[in-house]
Amino acid sequence: MLSLAACSSGQSNTEGSGGKESRSSQQESSESSSSNLTSSTSDTSASKSDESKSTVGMNLNQIAAGDYTSIAGTWKNEKGETITFNGNEVSGNGVDNVTLSLNDPSFEDKILFINATYDSKTDSRPYSTGIYFATAGLSPEIKGTDKSDTTKDRLILLRDGGTSVFGEDSGIKYFYYRVTEAK
Repeated sequence: MLSLAACSSGQSNTEGSGGKESRSSQQESSESSSSNLTSSTSDTSASKSDESKSTVGMNLNQIAAGDYTSIAGTWKNEKGETITFNGNEVSGNGVDNVTLSLNDPSFEDKILFINATYDSKTDSRPYSTGIYFATAGLSPEIKGTDKSDTTKDRLILLRDGGTSVFGEDSGIKYFYYRVTEAK
């Protein structure tokens, strides 16, 4: 706002014979305000960075290669269910409070799909689900509009389904969004 005030007061001074001096004064004032604004923004960014760890964006290519650092941490859906990624494992009440292993990544319709299965050495239940990962701004090529919050990285767990769930109103409450990062 400081920058806007300086510009508007400088504009009224550019009329008349002292236009060059006023314009020069306006430029100095604007540059000074801009510098102060940049400094203020940097200070604010630094203090926000100190308060909490900055969010790392989801990286689909790294995930497909077995590097899960960009999804590490806890994710939550509108139903209040949470899942936590720790390495190649996912656990939490969103997956019935068990630990599943991530495997067999593949790209499907511009979205990353990964199987999540029980570790057969520790649990004999025949449980598996699929997880679709979509980065902020990326949507699968579906009929209709992506109903999830496309401004955020998101994922959804599905037992039977496909990328069409991104366009369904009924699936919205099942999309998970990051709430914390791994420490």
